[in-house]
Amino acid sequence: MTIELTAFSQSIADTIARVAPSIVRVEARGQQASSGVVFTDDGLVLTANHSVERDEAITVHTHDGRALEARLVGRDPSTDLAVLAVDRAAGLAPIVRADTGSIRVGQLAFNVARPGKTTRATSGIVSAFGESYRTSHHGKIDHYLESDAALRPGFSGGALIDGDGRLLGIVTGAIVRGTTVAIPVVTAERVLRALTRDGGVRRGFLGVGSYPVRLSAAVAARVGRAEGAVIVAIEPDGPAERAGLVQGDVLLAIDETPTAHPAQVAAALEDKADSDVRVDFVRGGEAKSVTVKAGHRR
Repeated sequence: MTIELTAFSQSIADTIARVAPSIVRVEARGQQASSGVVFTDDGLVLTANHSVERDEAITVHTHDGRALEARLVGRDPSTDLAVLAVDRAAGLAPIVRADTGSIRVGQLAFNVARPGKTTRATSGIVSAFGESYRTSHHGKIDHYLESDAALRPGFSGGALIDGDGRLLGIVTGAIVRGTTVAIPVVTAERVLRALTRDGGVRRGFLGVGSYPVRLSAAVAARVGRAEGAVIVAIEPDGPAERAGLVQGDVLLAIDETPTAHPAQVAAALEDKADSDVRVDFVRGGEAKSVTVKAGHRR
C-alpha cells in the first residue's frame, strides 16, 4: 500500500511538473501578481481580467525565470477573461486542453498557478459541473465548473487541470465570491477568438432597461405567455427607440426566445450584434411584433 501511495503521489508531482512551463506569473502596474495560462503556440496567454485592470506595464514571468513584456490584446469583464500577447519567439509551451465532454463530478482536479517565482498547486475534485449560466455582468459561461481545490492569493488566472494535466478551465475568484470556479475551456476558446479578432466580445443589445412582470390572466390568454420583461428605461436613439418601442411595452420574446427576465433578454441577444431580430411584445394589452436592428457592445 505504501509503495502504491508513493507511486500515485509521484505521478501527481510529475503531472504538475509537466504543466508548469505553461503557467506564468502576470504582473500589472498597481495590481497584485496573478497567474496566466499559455494558450497558443504563438504566445497568447489567458488570465483573469480583474488582475490586469490597467493596459500598460504588463509583464509575464515564465517558469525558467524570464520576464517578458506583454501586450493586452483584449478583455472581457463579463467572463473575467483577458488575453495577453508576448514575443512569438519566447518559446512558451501551450497547455494541453481537455475535452469538455470528459469532465465528471468527483474526478481529481488541481489548481496550478504561479503567483510567485515558483509553481504552486492545490488539489481537490470537480465538485460541480452543470449547465450554462450568466455572470452578474451578463457574460455567458457555457458550463458551471467548480472544484474544491483551494484558491490561494494570486491563483486567479491559473489553470484547473485534470489528473492527466489537461486544462479544464481558467480559475477565477471574481465570478462567484467564496467559491472556486473555473471558466471552462469551451468558453475560454470562444472568448479568446472574439478578443483576438475584435479586441472585445461583441454582444447584441436593444438599448432598454427592463424588469420582470407577470401579465394579467386576460392578457396572458390573448398573447399566449404569462410573463414578460417590461421596459422601464429606453436609450435615446438606441435600437429599441428607433424601432418604435417605448417605456411600458412588455417584451415577450426575441426571435421566438422567451424574454421573461432581463437576463433572458441579454441571452437572446448574445449572438445578434448588428442583426435584425423580431421582438414580440405587449402594448395596451395586445400582442405586437417589430423588427429591430440590434446594436453591439463590448
